[in-house]
Amino acid sequence: MGHYAGAVSLSAASLVALLVVSVCPESRCRAASGGEWRDRFLSEAPRKWEAYRSFAKRLQGTNTHKTYQGREATGPPSEEWRYEWRQRGQWTRSVSQESGPQVARGIPPAEVKAVNSRYAFVLRKQTPTSDWVLVTFDTDLRDDRPINPREREKVVLDSFCVGLQVKGRLFSEITQESGFVLKAVNVVPSDGRDLVRIDFAHRHSRETDKHSWEINRQMWLSIDGWVVLDPEACWVIRECEVKTTHLGGVQGTTSFTNEYKQTESGFPLMIRRVQHTRYADPTGARETMTVSTYDWYVDDAVPESEFTLSAFGLPEPPGIDWKRPTPWWLYAGVAGAVCLVLAFVLRWLARCRATQRPTSS
Repeated sequence: MGHYAGAVSLSAASLVALLVVSVCPESRCRAASGGEWRDRFLSEAPRKWEAYRSFAKRLQGTNTHKTYQGREATGPPSEEWRYEWRQRGQWTRSVSQESGPQVARGIPPAEVKAVNSRYAFVLRKQTPTSDWVLVTFDTDLRDDRPINPREREKVVLDSFCVGLQVKGRLFSEITQESGFVLKAVNVVPSDGRDLVRIDFAHRHSRETDKHSWEINRQMWLSIDGWVVLDPEACWVIRECEVKTTHLGGVQGTTSFTNEYKQTESGFPLMIRRVQHTRYADPTGARETMTVSTYDWYVDDAVPESEFTLSAFGLPEPPGIDWKRPTPWWLYAGVAGAVCLVLAFVLRWLARCRATQRPTSS
């Protein structure tokens, strides 16, 4: 009898659970779609990210970062940076300008790094209002030179893919490294659509990341947290919250939200990010809020003149002469002259026909 009662109780509990899942669509979605969304993330997201990077190769524009001390944007920003980006294949140009206390920390208030088909260069300013000074110039464009053209190309392209980044690194790259651990995949309903939350962890080591250890060491030793991705918009990041550990026992927490606009081609363009960051070490804790705005646009025909010294008012090196495009007014002048000649010829032909026409008696 006891076994029968237990079986009845178990059946009743199972029936209740089944009814709850059937009545609640959201619960059913969360329960049934975890594995499906995990498979979609692993197979679909990398292809969409690659498609987005191909689109991003056509982008140009500027972005501004304003950092405030504390959790709210009260008072003037403690730091304000403006970046300008241009690209066309391996022709790249980045301009950074700052108007705050960064100068006191030995960081140049303005810097240009550019590569064209004939040379690469770096310009800097000693003060925000001073002239540009040439600090590096190289006509050897091999990858082992101080200015690496391929590296600069990636830096600029990554900047246009900020909607795919976590703590300054592409999430697509993080997921491919051996230190990445996919902990959970869950659906997050939002405004009638399904977003996907990815819980993950990642740890760097000298053995697994020899090729980029120096860069990674400066950023974090380990990271643990989550991102919310939008599968209907190339799996870009909508939200993120991560905890990081750094050298010297420093602990960090970073959270941000991204805002986008849609382009005619369907790809999302980042327009705003609000980020909160907190670092704690044995000496204390500090917290900042950074508001970033982005003004990206599509232009895949930037002339090479944009990537030269003369674009910044400096003379070109001896022996280097760029072919200047024909001015528009010259085309207009030639077209106007052709029209005048054509009008004169047509009028002359009309007169000839009039004189040759027989008169009626």
